[in-house]
Amino acid sequence: MQFYIKLLPIFFVLANVLISCNQAKYREYYGNRTLKSEFIGTKNPKKGIYKEYYKSGNIKQVDIYDNDVKVDSSVYYFEDYENQIKEIRYFNDSSICIVGYDSNGNTIKEGKSLMDDPSYRIGKWTFHKQKTKTDSIVEYITVDGKSYVNQIWHKNIKGDTILGRGNYTEIVKKDSFDLGDLVRLRFILMESFYGVNSDIIIIIPKDENLLKEDYSNLLEIERDTIQSLKNDGIPRPGIPKEMPINHIAEFGLKYDEPGQYSLRGALVEYVYKKLENAKKT
Repeated sequence: MQFYIKLLPIFFVLANVLISCNQAKYREYYGNRTLKSEFIGTKNPKKGIYKEYYKSGNIKQVDIYDNDVKVDSSVYYFEDYENQIKEIRYFNDSSICIVGYDSNGNTIKEGKSLMDDPSYRIGKWTFHKQKTKTDSIVEYITVDGKSYVNQIWHKNIKGDTILGRGNYTEIVKKDSFDLGDLVRLRFILMESFYGVNSDIIIIIPKDENLLKEDYSNLLEIERDTIQSLKNDGIPRPGIPKEMPINHIAEFGLKYDEPGQYSLRGALVEYVYKKLENAKKT
């Protein structure tokens, strides 16, 4: 049996940091005496503007430092196109906002990464496809210390979701409830990864406070498992035959005190596969 795990999203709030730089020049050269890099500012700690060049002489990148740390923004350039920006990284307190461009100056990607690892993507990234005039929105979350692709949407030029593509879930609920009401939640796997014949379950912790922020202990704490409408054993004679009950799960919650409550967990899509060379017993 194969499992494809999808986790509910985590959101981040970020703030910008700006700095100033001092003037003083340090240079480094390639073996042929072509300028390799220059730093304008002060060292120990590093504070100022750093520039690096390709062997061709074209600018490669520009960084701003304060107290040995990159701040404000860094700009990266294409090697074969003079002064053509390839990527800009905007630094915040705990993350980097990255904007990437093609050689024609069109934006091709936008999203956030961890401050100390630009390859570690977090939150929602947008990838622009110039030829098809479509966007792919990919949601990344942290699971057990790793960047994990959680959901994918494809949008047309009008911003409408393209059906039949991507992999995402919708949660249907009321915005507010009265004390004592049953809070009914419906999870719908809108676009499947494994196909129309797959199934889903919902896994939620019995105690939300015991679940770590990166979900790494989800299978180690007490939890509830909710089956899809297809497998939960509850008769529903009024459901239309065309409804994908294997991709829908429902359950209800009750709260004894007023306030704001969060719910985290996993929607698991799975399929059963027969082993081709399984021995008969």
